[in-house]
Amino acid sequence: MGWKNCTACGRNYKEGRQGCTNSACRLFHQGGAAQGGGGASAKTTENASVVDSPAVRRPAPPPITKVEIPEPVNPLRVSPPPIVVTPVAVSSTHVLPVIQSPSEDTQAREGGSIDIRQQLLDLQGGSVASLVLDGKLSELGKGVNKQVYRVKDAPWVVAVTTQGAQGSKWRAVEAEITQLLALAASGVRVPSLGPVASANNALIDVIAADGQPAKAFIEQLIVGKHNLCRQESHEYADKFAGEIERVIGGRHSFDLARWRNAKDDLDRLQAYFAKGTDIPDFQIVVEESTGHIYTIDPGDPNATGSVLSKHVQWLNTWQKVITALEPRKR
Repeated sequence: MGWKNCTACGRNYKEGRQGCTNSACRLFHQGGAAQGGGGASAKTTENASVVDSPAVRRPAPPPITKVEIPEPVNPLRVSPPPIVVTPVAVSSTHVLPVIQSPSEDTQAREGGSIDIRQQLLDLQGGSVASLVLDGKLSELGKGVNKQVYRVKDAPWVVAVTTQGAQGSKWRAVEAEITQLLALAASGVRVPSLGPVASANNALIDVIAADGQPAKAFIEQLIVGKHNLCRQESHEYADKFAGEIERVIGGRHSFDLARWRNAKDDLDRLQAYFAKGTDIPDFQIVVEESTGHIYTIDPGDPNATGSVLSKHVQWLNTWQKVITALEPRKR
């Protein structure tokens, strides 16, 4: 028997035995028919040896890994944050006093001022008498320049002024309003005139009850003794010193809150007079319910001479009452 080449790996094996002796060959121990029935050509055997030999066999390609590609995600539409407008102080010829924490009474009063002012604007030059007939206004009193009406169920009054000789009364109320707004801007306590910043803005054209053309404006109602004493009287300072003590409560029914309110308002007046500026036709009223001291009805500085020294003396008289009633000295 002769030798044959294995057709798979090319190793020589002895014909008639168990076949190819290469344990790594796919035809290991196989001969005869398994070897293809005959010897392969040297070229064929060589090629088979190069391709199928474990030493030179090409490595199997790596398995294909399926990569999951996520679906594109549409970006969420996010609404821009709301624009917050920060209130900015606006400069003007007059700035109404700012109350940091307005009480319910103050809020209601300011709301009422808008209501009654709108009613006057709605008259469109009509007669104030119509508001009286409707029961919205009632007569309260009359002065040299003004007829005053009380607003029903609201802490406000409406002052109505006719023209007077050559417009003298109109000039007088324009000066009064201008002075009130200026005093308020300087920190002096005065009756509120509602949401206005000038005399021109405050005055509304109406017809007076007697049929004459007139101008009207609104003002905060101050409940107190307005006619206690005329400021021309030498008793004016003493009369109001007694009124301040009465409202505060004196030594037997002392009210600390009213005392503090009165002291604060007099301190404001002292600071104003310390600038060397007088208040023409200076007069006050003490509010019954709070003890606040309001400066009311100021005059025209162009028509009234300055008597600052006298007004400072009045103020000193009133401050002595406050000092005498000071809690730590009682």
